[in-house]
Amino acid sequence: MPPSFLIMQKRNLSIAVIFSVIVLASAGGLIYQRSKKEEHNFEANVQARASHESPAKPSRATAPLPPGNTPFRLVADNLKARALKGDAGAACRLALEYQKCNLAQQQISHADD
Repeated sequence: MPPSFLIMQKRNLSIAVIFSVIVLASAGGLIYQRSKKEEHNFEANVQARASHESPAKPSRATAPLPPGNTPFRLVADNLKARALKGDAGAACRLALEYQKCNLAQQQISHADD
C-alpha cells in the first residue's frame, strides 16, 4: 500500500475518534442538562405544594402513649386513630410497632430456611 493511503487511514481514524468524542460529550451534556432541569422542576413542584397546603397545626397536649410493654394488638386501633388525627407520637409508635412485627416475620421466615 502506498504511504499516502496509510496517512489517509490514520487521518480518517483521527477524525472518527474526534467526532465520537464530540458526540459523546454532547450526549453527556444533554443528559446533565436534562437531569438538572428535572431536579429544578421537582424542587419547584415541592415548593408549590408546600405553599398551597394548609400550614401545620400547632401542637397541642395529647394523652400519653400506652406503656411500651403493652401488647401491640391491644393498642393498635387506639394508636392508628390517634395517628390519623395528627398525633405524631402515636404515628411514630405505630410505625415502630409495625417495624417490630415485620422484623419478627422476617426472622421466622429465615428460621424456616
